[in-house]
Amino acid sequence: MDTVNVSCLTDCYPLCSVTWSKLDPSSGHNNILLENDALQLTNVTRMLSGNYTCKIQNILT
Repeated sequence: MDTVNVSCLTDCYPLCSVTWSKLDPSSGHNNILLENDALQLTNVTRMLSGNYTCKIQNILT
């Protein structure tokens, strides 16, 4: 099985937080996967296909 690594690069001050989510097509909601700048998907199958989003925030936003 394959592994996929995706990074969400940031350059912000003050430091930003990164939240990864995946859109659930059946509900239209984003399911939060993790709060980290790198997303790692292991044992990738078609079940993991979809729209992934990284959201960047700092205390000023």
